[in-house]
Amino acid sequence: MRQLKVPAAAGAKRARVTVQAGKKPPAQRLIEWENGIEITLTPLAAAEIESDSRLKTLAAQRVRDSVGACFGQLEKLDVQFVEFDLHLDAKLQEAAILGLELALYRFKRVFKSEPLKVGISLENNGRVIAHKVLEAATAAGVATNLARHLTNLP
Repeated sequence: MRQLKVPAAAGAKRARVTVQAGKKPPAQRLIEWENGIEITLTPLAAAEIESDSRLKTLAAQRVRDSVGACFGQLEKLDVQFVEFDLHLDAKLQEAAILGLELALYRFKRVFKSEPLKVGISLENNGRVIAHKVLEAATAAGVATNLARHLTNLP
């Protein structure tokens, strides 16, 4: 496993997730090491079931859903720190961050004001993600999560 750029607390379970835009299989690869987990996601490599081009899933939707599902898996594995390295263009970066923002929502956590138990680091090809991309993705995610929260209130 490559060394994480942001060190987690001693003994904390860590993960590094690389998200690629390529179409070469496999769509997901998970490797467990003694010091953490390494996951490679290639959402566009997954086979498209639909043959009608009007019904096919857009690339951004596949990236969003893949990153969101991955974060859910990491929470179940009790990972305390995740480093996401996105190898995507700006549109797909936004979709990945949106998927992450949507995956972070849990009604009980918000209702009870519990802090997030997972530390997250984001980068794109080893560099900082553009503020414009972060702002657009988080705005859409926060708006969606607010609507989900208001729907869940008694």
